[in-house]
Amino acid sequence: MANDYNLRGGSLPTALGANPPQAVVSINHEFVCSCRRTFSSRKGLKIHASRMGHTLPALEPTEPVPEVPSNPEDLDMTTQGSEIRLPPVPGPASSGVPAMEAAPSTSNSESSGSRQLVVCPDCSRAFSTVTGLGLHRKSAHPIQFNEQINIVRRKARWTEEESRRLCRAELRLQSSGIKFINQELHKLFPDRSLESIKGHRKQPVYRDLMLLLSREHANRGDIVCDSDVVSASMQSPREALRSSIIQILEKPPPTGQFQGFRLWDIGQMGMRDLDIMVPMNNYIRDVFFKEGPAPPSGAVGNNDRVRTYGPRTLSRRKEKKIRYARTQSFFQKRQADCAREILNGDNRPQVEDAVDFLSDWERIMCEEAEVFQDVQAEPVGVEVNPFSPITQQEIKASGINSRSAPGPDGFTAKDLGRVPPLLLRLLLNLLLWLKQAPTSLCIARTVFVPKKHGASRASDFRPITIAPILLRLLHKILARRLMMHLDFDMRQRAFQPVDGCCENIMALSSVLHEARTKRRPLYMASVDLTRAFDSVRFGAIFEAVVAKKIGHDFVEYLKSLYAKSEILLGFAGHTRVVRPSRGVRQGDPLSPLLFNLVLDKFLSVDNIDVAFRSGPLVLDAMAFADDLIICASTPAGLQERLNEAHYFFARAGLRINVAKSFTLALVPACGEKKMKVANSTFRVGEEVLPSSGSADIWRYLGVTFTPHGQRTMALEKDVAGLLLAVRRACLKPQQRMVVLRYYLIPRLYHRLVLGPWTVGLLTRIDSSIRNAVRGWLKMPHDIPLGYYYAQVQSGGLGLPCLRTSIPAMQCARLTRLSDSSSSIMRTVAACPYVVSVIQHARRCMIYKGALLSTKALIHRYWARLLHRSNDGQALKDCSKVPQAQRFIAEGTRLLPGSQFIDVNKLRINALPTLARCHRGREGRITCRAGCQTNETLSHILQQCHRTHAGRIRRHNNLVHYIADALTKKAWAVAIEPHYRLQRGTFVPDIVAKKEGLTAIIDAQVVGSGRLLDECHHSKCLDYSFDELLAEIQGGELSTPLVTTATLNYRGVWSGLSASSLLDLGLTNQDLKLLTVRCLQGGVREFRI
Repeated sequence: MANDYNLRGGSLPTALGANPPQAVVSINHEFVCSCRRTFSSRKGLKIHASRMGHTLPALEPTEPVPEVPSNPEDLDMTTQGSEIRLPPVPGPASSGVPAMEAAPSTSNSESSGSRQLVVCPDCSRAFSTVTGLGLHRKSAHPIQFNEQINIVRRKARWTEEESRRLCRAELRLQSSGIKFINQELHKLFPDRSLESIKGHRKQPVYRDLMLLLSREHANRGDIVCDSDVVSASMQSPREALRSSIIQILEKPPPTGQFQGFRLWDIGQMGMRDLDIMVPMNNYIRDVFFKEGPAPPSGAVGNNDRVRTYGPRTLSRRKEKKIRYARTQSFFQKRQADCAREILNGDNRPQVEDAVDFLSDWERIMCEEAEVFQDVQAEPVGVEVNPFSPITQQEIKASGINSRSAPGPDGFTAKDLGRVPPLLLRLLLNLLLWLKQAPTSLCIARTVFVPKKHGASRASDFRPITIAPILLRLLHKILARRLMMHLDFDMRQRAFQPVDGCCENIMALSSVLHEARTKRRPLYMASVDLTRAFDSVRFGAIFEAVVAKKIGHDFVEYLKSLYAKSEILLGFAGHTRVVRPSRGVRQGDPLSPLLFNLVLDKFLSVDNIDVAFRSGPLVLDAMAFADDLIICASTPAGLQERLNEAHYFFARAGLRINVAKSFTLALVPACGEKKMKVANSTFRVGEEVLPSSGSADIWRYLGVTFTPHGQRTMALEKDVAGLLLAVRRACLKPQQRMVVLRYYLIPRLYHRLVLGPWTVGLLTRIDSSIRNAVRGWLKMPHDIPLGYYYAQVQSGGLGLPCLRTSIPAMQCARLTRLSDSSSSIMRTVAACPYVVSVIQHARRCMIYKGALLSTKALIHRYWARLLHRSNDGQALKDCSKVPQAQRFIAEGTRLLPGSQFIDVNKLRINALPTLARCHRGREGRITCRAGCQTNETLSHILQQCHRTHAGRIRRHNNLVHYIADALTKKAWAVAIEPHYRLQRGTFVPDIVAKKEGLTAIIDAQVVGSGRLLDECHHSKCLDYSFDELLAEIQGGELSTPLVTTATLNYRGVWSGLSASSLLDLGLTNQDLKLLTVRCLQGGVREFRI
C-alpha cells in the first residue's frame, strides 16, 4: 500500500514516476482499528489502541489510495530532499499568488479531506497554505515579493500633509492678491485634478484647517521680544570684567618661571586703556611656548612591521622581539591608543604622494566659497554676552584633559596645571578684555586621522586641528557659557548634554516601525554633507551667531580669530602653512557649537506641514551633527524639503554628497496589509538621489537598518575576529585581559544596547569570550562561572557578562527617553516599538530566577555565585581590602606572563593537584610526598613537609618588605628581635619605633578555611601580655601597638590587619605588592 505522505517533508511513491502530476494530489489515508474507528495516520492509531487496550491490526491504510491521473506519464513531479518541487502554475491575477487547481476527486476523497498545494513562483517550492507561501517569499525572495505589491489607487486620498501644503499655498496666493486660485493651485499640485482640488477645498475639515493656519499666519508678527528689557541694577559685562581684573591686580603677583610681575604690569596698562595687544602676544610667546618642535602626532604601534630594504638582515625571531618591545612600550605610554590599534588592525594610510595630499587639503580649506549676500536675520531672544569675568570655578570645571595633545606651542595640559591659578585667571580675563586673540594663539597644527582602512584620498581623512592650550581653555569656557544660555532646535541632538545617539536611533526605528505596522506612508531622505565642518562659510557662521543674538564682542572676536588664523598641515614628514578661508576647526571646543548654530537655522524653520505623522508622533527632520534625516508623508513634500535644504546648504557653503545620500519610500498597498518599498525619484539640484531598495542595508550612527527597521546583527563573527587580533598581539596575558575588559567588550555595547539582540546571541558571545580567556590564562574548563564575572575587588576577573549587563543597560537607557528635553523624543518613548524593546529587556533581566536590574545587583549576584562555589569560598573577604587585588585589572608588569597565569590559578584553586585533577573520578589522591592526607592545594602550601622551606621563604619576603616600607617612613625597625622571658623566648617578626611610638608586627599566611579577623586577633593575643609589652616598651611612655600582617594563601587580607598597617604608614600600593609576593611564594612552593 502507499506510504503516509507528508506534504512538506515526505516523498511521493515511486509508482508516480518522475513525470509531473496534475496540479493537486488528493491524499486519503485511513488506518482502521479493531473497533472500526478509522485514523489518517499510523501514529494516531497506535495512540488510540494503547489508550483503549485494543489489538492492533495490520498497519496498512485502507482504500482509497491517493488519486493520481490515469496516465502516469502525464505527471511531471520531482522531489528534492524532503521537499516537493512542482513547476510554477500561475494563480489568479488579483492575488499574485500561484495556486494549483484541484483535480477531480470522488466524494469519498472529499470527505476524508483534500489539501491544495501552492507553489513559489521563484523557487518552485510547494506550500499547503497561501500564508506559508507569503512568509516564505517575504524572507527568501524579498525583492520579487516587494515588486508584486500593488500600490496604484484608483482614487488617491488626501493626506494631512497635502492638505496643509494646499492651505499654505492658498494663503500665499490670497496674500498676493491672485485671482482664479483653483487654477493656480492646480499648477502647484499637478498630480491632482482641478475637480479634486475644488472638491477638497469645500470639505469642512479643510476649511477648519484653513482657519487655523490663517490665524497662525496672522499672529506671527505679534510676538513681543523682551530682548531690550535689562535690569537697571545689573552691571554691564565690560564693567564687571574691569572690576574683576582690578581686584586681581591688587594682590601680589606670584613668583617663579611664569613671570607674574610682567603680566601684572601688562594688566595695569590695560586698565589705563592702553593698547596691550603686542605686550600680551610677546608675553604668551615667551612664557607659554616651549622651545623645539611639537611632539609627533603618531606613535609606533602593534601593527608596524620592521621594514627591511634589500636582502633580509634580521631573522623573524628578531623581528618579533623588536615588535614585542615596541608594543610593550606603546602599551605603557598610550594604553588606549595601543588597544585601539590592535582591535582596528592595520589602519596605516595608503597615500602615495604626501605633497599632493597636502595640496588637496590646502585647496579644500582655502577655496573661495561662492559669495552670497548675507541675510541679516532678526535676532531672537535675550542678548547673550559670554565676555563676563572668568572665575576660578569655571577654570577648574573646564580643565583640559591631561592626555590632550599639545598644539604648536608644545605646552601640555600638565604644564598648564603648574601655572599659578591667580596668574592663569588674570591672563584669561585679559584675553577677554582684548576682545581678540593674540597672533601667537591663532596658530594651530592639523593632523589627519583616517576614517577607514586603506585611506588614500583626502576625503578619507578627518582633519583634527590642535590649537595652543591657552586658546583651547578659553574657548572651552566660552562654549560652556553659551551652551547654558542658547536654545538649539530639539531636532539637533549632537554636541549637547543629551543621549543623542540613543534618541535619534530610537526615533528612526519608531518611524520605520510605525510606517510598517500602521501602514502610514513614509518618504525619507538621508542627507550626507561633504566635509561639512571644513566647508562652511565664515559668513554663514557670523550670520548664525547674530541670529541667536550673541553679543557683538563675540562676533568681533570670531572675525578677528578667523582673519588671523594660520594652520600648520603635517603629514608623513611634510608640512605646509595655510590660511583657511572657510570651515570650523575640528578639535576646537567652540567648533561644535558654531556648526550647530549654522544648521539650527535650517532645522528651526517653521514648516511642520511636511512631516511623517502617525498618531501623536510627528517628525519632519532630525540631525546628529552633519547627519541629517528628512521625513515626509508625500513625495511632493519630501522634494520640497530637499529643495529647501539644497538652497540653504549652498548659501552656507555646504554641498550634499549625492553618492552617500539616499531616499526611502514606504507606500501602503491597495487592499492588503503590506508596505511596498517604492522606487521614487528625488532630486538635489540637478542630481538624482539614490533610492533604497527592499533588500538594501545601511548604517545610521553605528546601527544597521533596512527599509523595514533595525536588522539583527551577526556579532559573533566580529567578536571572533577581535579576540583573534588580541591573541595575536604582542601582549602579556594580563595585558590581553586589560584590552578585553576595558576596550573590546565595551566596543560591543553600542550595537547591543541600541540594536536588536537575543538571549542566545548574548550567551554565545559570552561563551566565546570565556573560551578565549581560558586559552590565554590556561585555565581548566570547570572553574566557577562567577570567577569570570565577579568584580576584581570581590575576587574575580571583573569581566562584564553581556547576558546580564545588556538587558539592564538597554532598559535604563531607553527608559530615560521619557525624561528627554525634546518633546519629540518623549513622544518616541511612548511609541509601541520602544515600549516593546523595554519590555523585552525587562523580561531578560531575570536570570536564573534573579532580577538583575542594576549594576549593583549584577555585581552582587556574580560575587555571591563565586563565593558559594567550592573553589571560590576563600575569596569572600576580598571586598574588605579591595585595593590589594588591583593588580589583576591593571595589566601590571610586576609579574611575567607565566607567573600571572599561575597566580590566577592559585587564587581560584586551579593548580593541578591530585585532588583537583581527580574530581568526579576514581584514583589515588594522597600526597605524593608521602603524607597520609589528600593532596589539596591547602595541604601543599600550608602543611606538606616538602614545601616547608618555601613557606619560610614566603613568610620572610613579606616581613622584609614591610620592614623596608616602614624604614622609608622613618621608623627604626628591628627584624625578629629575641625577648627571653619567664614564659619563654618570644620572637616577633618586626618591632618598629618612631617618635615615642612602638609597633609590634607579626606576619602570617593562613589557610583558606579560617576566619581572617579571628586569626588576626589570635596572633595579637600572643604578644599582648604585660611582661612582653613592658620589655619592648623600655623607656617609652606609650604602650606598644600589637598588630599583624594576616592574609591567606589565596592573597585575601584580614580587614583589621590591613587597616592597622595603613595606619602605620603603609600605602595601598604596599598592600598590593605584599599580595603579589604572597601569591608568588605560593606558586614557588607548588613548583617544589
